[in-house]
Amino acid sequence: MRFSFILGLLPVVLGAAATSPDTTEAPPSLNFGQTGVAPPTKPTFPPTTHPYHGDSPSSNLWTPAQKASFQQAVASWDGKEVTTKGCAVYADQTITIPVFVVVHYYSNPISNDKTRAHGYLSPAQVQAMIDQMNKDWSASKPRVRFALSTGTGANAGIRYVVFRKIADWNNFIVAPPSNQAELDVVTTIAENVRGPVSSRPSSQMRQLFIYTVKAMPDSTIAFAFLPSSSSPFSVDGIYISQEYLLKPASDLAYHYPHTLTHEAGHWLTLEHTFEGGCDAPNTLTGGDMVTDTPRWDLSSNFYSNACYYYKQYGYDFNKIVNPCPGGTKAQAIANIANYMSYSLAECTTKFTTGQQKRAWAAAINFRKFVPVCGAVA
Repeated sequence: MRFSFILGLLPVVLGAAATSPDTTEAPPSLNFGQTGVAPPTKPTFPPTTHPYHGDSPSSNLWTPAQKASFQQAVASWDGKEVTTKGCAVYADQTITIPVFVVVHYYSNPISNDKTRAHGYLSPAQVQAMIDQMNKDWSASKPRVRFALSTGTGANAGIRYVVFRKIADWNNFIVAPPSNQAELDVVTTIAENVRGPVSSRPSSQMRQLFIYTVKAMPDSTIAFAFLPSSSSPFSVDGIYISQEYLLKPASDLAYHYPHTLTHEAGHWLTLEHTFEGGCDAPNTLTGGDMVTDTPRWDLSSNFYSNACYYYKQYGYDFNKIVNPCPGGTKAQAIANIANYMSYSLAECTTKFTTGQQKRAWAAAINFRKFVPVCGAVA
């Protein structure tokens, strides 16, 4: 069962410390349960100007026209290795993505406690998440790195949104949007912190916002939204169930620690390796639109289970059978290791060269990053 929530019951937005002087009360517009107060205007569902995509079949909301436009943009990037003036080598460039983490948690109004069980993440735990993303993206050429924002107030790298009623926290279950009401919820979460698109900085497409939530329905771990152009949109960012953030990779029921790595791939336009299934060849306009990722079956169970049995019971990958007609064993093993598959954490280790180039091209063309030459300390 899916639950919605009233964001007006989130009374406080805090800076990086719970005692921050920047603490502000939530505006009346968020109190949806208050008589006579209308909710803010939301994007119309389904979106008419921007395709939304998340880690759930029901939230892959591209219209045919939007998909075709996106495919044309991706195809136009092929062979155009973008360098900045003065960068002699394509691979020897770096972009740094500023990260803003919005931590939602419950705290008793009397004791003001902060517990992991109720969603709290310390600054050190947040930084560990960023470190893991950098580790996973470290092989990318050109370089893509993530850095927690060092600003204060509205530019703080960590912001805390505190529930004061345990019932409200328990109902803070957020679904990948598949209807207007669910899109309203996600939009409100984003605008509670960032404001509407019109009030955000011109650099907003280059700001990666990560929002933690209490939980998600239907075993969903996280979802993200792909840009289809350089136009800003309200819900841009990653939304993740807080319970999955600190699970060890050895816990084979979960995808941590690579969940944010996978979602950051979506933020940079990468799709799942199984996009389109066995019948969709991975060309510049088909499948996942990356030519060096093999075709793959739509069922995530195949490679999740293959990884699980391999780690849990010593399953021999040399005996694996590719689920796609004509597919090879090597292709099956490669897809199980890909961050953009649904394989489990202990088996995912890489992006392909094509995925790295695609993410870089999206960062430059859609998100308008300006790279620097060489590495960045």
